[in-house]
Amino acid sequence: MRENIMIKTLLSFFVLIASLGNAYGGINGSADPRVVIGWLGDRPDYVPPSTKNVWDTSPYRSIVKVALDDHYGTGEFISPKHVLTNVHVAEYCGLKGNEQEYDECEIYTSDDDLHWARVAFSGMYKIQSDGTVDEDVIYDGRDKDWAVLEITDDYCHPEYRGFQEAGTIEHNLWRAGFGSLRVLDKDDLDAMREAYLIYLDAGGEDNDVVGGMTINTDLDKYDVFREAFEGLTGKDFDIDYDSDVNTLKLVTGCRFRDIDDDVPYQAGLNHSCSSWAGDSGSTIKLMSSNEVVGLNTSGYRNVTSYQEYTGSDTALRAHMFLRRPEIQAAIEKAKQECSMAKK
Repeated sequence: MRENIMIKTLLSFFVLIASLGNAYGGINGSADPRVVIGWLGDRPDYVPPSTKNVWDTSPYRSIVKVALDDHYGTGEFISPKHVLTNVHVAEYCGLKGNEQEYDECEIYTSDDDLHWARVAFSGMYKIQSDGTVDEDVIYDGRDKDWAVLEITDDYCHPEYRGFQEAGTIEHNLWRAGFGSLRVLDKDDLDAMREAYLIYLDAGGEDNDVVGGMTINTDLDKYDVFREAFEGLTGKDFDIDYDSDVNTLKLVTGCRFRDIDDDVPYQAGLNHSCSSWAGDSGSTIKLMSSNEVVGLNTSGYRNVTSYQEYTGSDTALRAHMFLRRPEIQAAIEKAKQECSMAKK
């Protein structure tokens, strides 16, 4: 049985978030800022027929869904053959461990195709040239939660992103990912908050988050929220709202706020690009150039009534690791090889 470093969702909504976990984020204010811009397979029932699937157009086609065993996240091509994501999404995919060999990651692209990838570079693991990794040596910490995957099949992606150094306070950013929470309308938000108040009345803890859903590991109390939500809407929250894993959702006009105190000073910034489970590994980009400035990595999973979400969704500054000579050399090699293959 493969060791799994990912923090598992126990009952999908209220979860314990440790120092390394999925990118559970918040939905801002009185309206959901995200919009659907594409999907894998059939159009989801809740998405209006008028919504166009623009995933396979620039600048979105460089974004991919990354899947491994029973969990998944988001990634982005940073060369024709390299995908940037989180370690907790990729884990040991495609590597040889102390006593076993791990499955490769599945990469779902915008042209409705499936490719395979292995971890080529990792913030947490030291990978040998032969693809082996010592599972007993882990460089822990949220600032290490990045991985660069390399496509192993004969494939070159046509569009990929460069990166740029990010300032402490950066405006006009955007992010898109495969977060599991469907895009919410006002009725959805009202029902969720009403169910949350019922949960509080039953003895639930709000952890000082007013009018929002927050972390709690008491699963019996979570059932109160779920039953209240179903009574109000006639729908199952987990199935009907928190299983939207094949829909690409976009949020624009967000920003970096300040330094994340829980991440080494030069590495992490708090951001306002609303995210959820499944958005792990999505990049944060400049709206002006679409260059990568950050990697979404962790945060709180809640829906708040504040006009502006004040939680601590965190991004790693991409230039802190992407500028490493060995990564840049691999990117340039992939560009050259794919350029030659076209001739």
